Amino acid sequence: IQNGQLKDVHHLAFGIRDLVGALAKQAGVAAAPPLAGMVEQVKASATKLDALGDAGNLSGTQEEYAKLETVLKAIKSAAGPR
Repeated sequence: IQNGQLKDVHHLAFGIRDLVGALAKQAGVAAAPPLAGMVEQVKASATKLDALGDAGNLSGTQEEYAKLETVLKAIKSAAGPR
């Protein structure tokens, strides 16, 4: 994203989505509604990043990535120290 290489954004976004989903499943996030909601936000953000990247929309991709980073930081905070 920093270099404007948007053709590979979907691979990275969906990779993050899949990893977050797998970690959530392993951790039993279904029992924690706030975390489950954040996992859904990651999924939605990955879909948006895919569309924005495919459209060549650099500013939109950057904005959506910033949102994704915020959600990932919130998940990390909610999960607590390990």
